[in-house]
Amino acid sequence: MTKSIHASFSSGTNAEIEQPYTAVNKDLFPDRYSAWKDSVWQSIKHMGRPLSYQQTFDFTWKLPLNKLPLFDWLTADFAYNGTYNWTRGTDLEDGSTMGNNISNSSSKTYNARLNLETLYNHVPWQPPPRRKRNRKTSRRRYSSRPTPRSPFSTTRKARSFASPPCAPTARAIPSATRW
Repeated sequence: MTKSIHASFSSGTNAEIEQPYTAVNKDLFPDRYSAWKDSVWQSIKHMGRPLSYQQTFDFTWKLPLNKLPLFDWLTADFAYNGTYNWTRGTDLEDGSTMGNNISNSSSKTYNARLNLETLYNHVPWQPPPRRKRNRKTSRRRYSSRPTPRSPFSTTRKARSFASPPCAPTARAIPSATRW
């Protein structure tokens, strides 16, 4: 049962490394450079400031209905997909933000397939031509039987004649009666 269950999860984020807007000249401004360097390393340690985040979850399950002898003609499966997205909003000059965008979605899919040939093979009163047969058995069993003909059939067997009834023969015929 667990061999027919599959699940996957994936997520990702985009982030920016924040740095102060100051001159970055190690020789001219060693104090500013030291502050810039500390700020960049702090941002790296905190994995930056997130810009967006996405996650996806997929789940599929093939129902084991065909393991039951009564339902071996039926296969069914179920699939679920869910997504979640977050995007950081715009920062204004006064330090406030316009808000973040969040979206999510999910979908469920149900599929069922019916193998009617297998179902028909379970029916005991069904005529033999629809049942599956072994090739060797079917040739032996059915090849020597004459095909049943209806008395109302309009198709007739073509007759062949050895020679036409008026065919000339090899004996000599008098010239007056020649063909």
